[in-house]
Amino acid sequence: MRHGHYICESCDCNTHWPSFDNERVQQLDQKSVLRQRLNSAYTLFYEYR
Repeated sequence: MRHGHYICESCDCNTHWPSFDNERVQQLDQKSVLRQRLNSAYTLFYEYR
């Protein structure tokens, strides 16, 4: 993938949400993740069972 802007937040099933934003990685809490994505074109949630 050489074009565009790709972001991803994942949850480790505790309280940590690593945020991957192209080349930057940071730790967020759930409230921050949801607040940042309110204006997103789409948001997907997947749960492993």
